[in-house]
Amino acid sequence: MAITLLFEPKAGADLQYDSVMKDLKDQGIWPPEGLTYHAASGAGADFKVFEVWESEQHAQKFGALLKPILQKHKIELSREPRPQPVKNTVKGKSL
Repeated sequence: MAITLLFEPKAGADLQYDSVMKDLKDQGIWPPEGLTYHAASGAGADFKVFEVWESEQHAQKFGALLKPILQKHKIELSREPRPQPVKNTVKGKSL
């Protein structure tokens, strides 16, 4: 079952985002298997990362690889993301 995750890191994570993404790519683990959608937005205390995964198992497998990288960059989450089942998706039309 597809799930969503909302990451709410503490202030300053937006400044480290590009470095985290570079590490993930350099290690060959980005984009991960099972990731459907990833969006990062906001700045400072309003920075958030939203993801859609094919399954909770895919997200957990990637999470185990992500945690050491977040620790390396001293990124802390305000709270652990809670998997939520996807109820509906809509893809808009392009102009």
